[in-house]
Amino acid sequence: MTVTAKVFATDVVKTQASQITQKASAGVVVRQTGNYVVKKVDRTAGGLAQWYGRTSLNAQAAALTKLNGMAPNFLYKNGKLIMGYAGGYDGGFIRTWLQGSWRLGTVVNDIRFRNIGAAGKIFDPVFAPVMDFAVFTAAGLMSSVAKLWKYPVNNP
Repeated sequence: MTVTAKVFATDVVKTQASQITQKASAGVVVRQTGNYVVKKVDRTAGGLAQWYGRTSLNAQAAALTKLNGMAPNFLYKNGKLIMGYAGGYDGGFIRTWLQGSWRLGTVVNDIRFRNIGAAGKIFDPVFAPVMDFAVFTAAGLMSSVAKLWKYPVNNP
């Protein structure tokens, strides 16, 4: 662990004064503590929701690593994602989306206005892997239906 990560983690422990807790998506609980946001698996959720939450957090941590300087400072350890608060969106969506998509290596991502903070910091860049599977499956099915519609099978 680097010195920055140690200071970052110590800072999170010290800022327990103001806490806002909410459920972000199935299986994930988000708590804002001072200038930090903590995401973790919701232990009160069912087994499937907890699995979904875990895969979501793993994917998000991997994507934040790929974004490098475009992501807020973060620490992912023991299933808990701790990020510096990114602030409010201040514009420049197209440039931020293009640069983020390039770093992630895909245009199928969750870089949206609601997931970009100040100075173009992207704090929630990807869908859960289950959503990626659903998007690609739906796209494949729509492509097949379009081909069948254009070239119908003629039965003699």
